[in-house]
Amino acid sequence: MASVPIRTRALYSPLRAPVYFTPVCPPLLRCDARKGESALGGFTVQTDEVLLESSWMTTEIFLGQQSDLICTVRVAWVDELPDGLPARFDVGLQIAVIHPDDQQRLAFATAS
Repeated sequence: MASVPIRTRALYSPLRAPVYFTPVCPPLLRCDARKGESALGGFTVQTDEVLLESSWMTTEIFLGQQSDLICTVRVAWVDELPDGLPARFDVGLQIAVIHPDDQQRLAFATAS
């Protein structure tokens, strides 16, 4: 289990859309996202894909009839899920780079 505070984890809403991950090389990324809280927020996904904590990813989020949304995230935590669930891991993704218009669209995809 990662050492991300419970208070920070509560700020990450579950994403309710399919997502595709592409690794990003950290030196090419220019942002102020630091371990922990981010002014841009974050979201959680459940996946079978093995992701490393603190790694950087470009995510393409498929929003159905809307155009896809692309943002750069840092893996905040990776928790293994119990057997019998649809996915192997619960992953917290901290948003590092996102277009302002996409930030509002993402809010709808993470709404409860």
